[in-house]
Amino acid sequence: MIRKTDSSDARFFRMGDRISVVNGEWFVTLREGEEGPFGCREEAERRLRWLLESWGLGTSVTTQQ
Repeated sequence: MIRKTDSSDARFFRMGDRISVVNGEWFVTLREGEEGPFGCREEAERRLRWLLESWGLGTSVTTQQ
């Protein structure tokens, strides 16, 4: 039996799992597909934060390098 100990519906996304670099171009990978290319990691992180905030999930983003 699995118990749910936290009643919140918080979802956590680690940026390190969603951001990748290919041939010097940065991409954000989502279930819906890829966004990018971006010129640097910071631009990709900003875009990911913006997307998650627009979906109402912006406060649950953690940065992992």
